Amino acid sequence: MKSEHLHSLLTHSGSTPLSESTMAFEIIYPLFSILTNANRISNGNLKKLRRLDLRPPISDEIVNEWLELQSSLYGQGRPHNYQYVIRMTNSGAEHYFEKDVFPLFYNNF
Repeated sequence: MKSEHLHSLLTHSGSTPLSESTMAFEIIYPLFSILTNANRISNGNLKKLRRLDLRPPISDEIVNEWLELQSSLYGQGRPHNYQYVIRMTNSGAEHYFEKDVFPLFYNNF
């Protein structure tokens, strides 16, 4: 009985087995998948945003100094004039947007 229940948890729509990572994600973080979605912004609108690109060749020292002053997540949260900030992490590029640009995004679902 337990193995049948486990098998039903490991299958999607009753037929296709889920990968181990997908299963773990859906079991451990069931609300996360509900709260996230993909949004898009047109290239034209993206190009109009006041952007700061902190990816290399900008040094980590300069990036960290900027974050310590301007970032509300990592620093003092001093106001800045950028609507779009890009920085590199070990996981890849992170893209931050000011809340005033969210109306420019659309959901394609």
